[in-house]
Amino acid sequence: VRGKGENPTTHRGRVCLEIYPSELPKYEKSFLLIGSAEQGGTLFVEPASAIGLNNKLMELRGQEAAEVETICWRLTEECSGSLTELEELFDVLIELDVVVARSRYTLSVDGNWPQLVDPGSGAAANERFSVRLKQLRNPLLLWEQRKAQMSSQAHLVGEGNAPVPVDIFVERGVSAIVITGPNTGGKTACMKALGVVSLMSRAGLGIPASGSVILPSFDNVYADIGDEQSLSNNLSTFSSHVSNIQRISEHCTSRSLVLLDELGTGTDPTEGSALGTAIVRSFLDRALLTIATTHFAHVGSLKYLDRRVENAAVDFDRETLRPTYQVVWGASGRSNALHIARALGLQDAILEQAEEISGRAEEEA
Repeated sequence: VRGKGENPTTHRGRVCLEIYPSELPKYEKSFLLIGSAEQGGTLFVEPASAIGLNNKLMELRGQEAAEVETICWRLTEECSGSLTELEELFDVLIELDVVVARSRYTLSVDGNWPQLVDPGSGAAANERFSVRLKQLRNPLLLWEQRKAQMSSQAHLVGEGNAPVPVDIFVERGVSAIVITGPNTGGKTACMKALGVVSLMSRAGLGIPASGSVILPSFDNVYADIGDEQSLSNNLSTFSSHVSNIQRISEHCTSRSLVLLDELGTGTDPTEGSALGTAIVRSFLDRALLTIATTHFAHVGSLKYLDRRVENAAVDFDRETLRPTYQVVWGASGRSNALHIARALGLQDAILEQAEEISGRAEEEA
């Protein structure tokens, strides 16, 4: 075939030439047409002088395949007497592989193995916290950073892209945390991080946090996060949240972790605030720990009515008009909507009018 001055290829196991249809006339006398490409743009022709060699090649390949099948059958027969032992060995190898994978992941994120405690108690009689996560790096954001570092744009990934570590401390006896603060400040990310590491602890994975890691042994993690309005089911944002919360309340237990994002949103602020407060109260006796994010300060006032409720706030730098992504425990935060709107470039006239209206509302309150 090479003697014809072309590069050979194969088609259905036969050595041949790939040509354009317009070239067929010059090959018709000494070549045999054996097929065409799937798209129909080229043809495959076989030199007449190579037909015998191709036939021999096909015959040898058939013999090779038959010999391979014979060997496989012999090996199968030899192994059949030890089938039970091989299956047990396979299961053990899988377990070992999973253990190695867990350890490698934990090392890759500089993680620590969590100490799981019984619900409602600390790690020991003198332990202050039932949840202790110091300098926790969000595992999902950490994974996104690692993928970016391994990509073709790795040179663009610097320290500024690293997840901001947060501290999550829940004292014994606390059953609900209300997190307030501005949008884009990290409320939801903090809540998601706790949910993810709780599931990771159940899977035997190390947690990307510093020092001693303490987590309750949750039986399940339930979450209502994000806007899941459904046009097909005629559900608004508010209806979607209520439906999710109803399902969670029906299935959660006194050992469950419940995550509620933007509690009371999507409806009248007064009614939404009241409903959010009532929902947090209802989960105090239903779940082991409930984390709720909200813009309504009234929901955070539960702390002063029930010792089982604690507040937290995401910090906001008013000088730079940017969130710090740090969580301040025991404090209530403001939404800082006007500061964020100014940082995003909203017209000054609108902002001035909004500040005037907000000031009058605070005076009336």
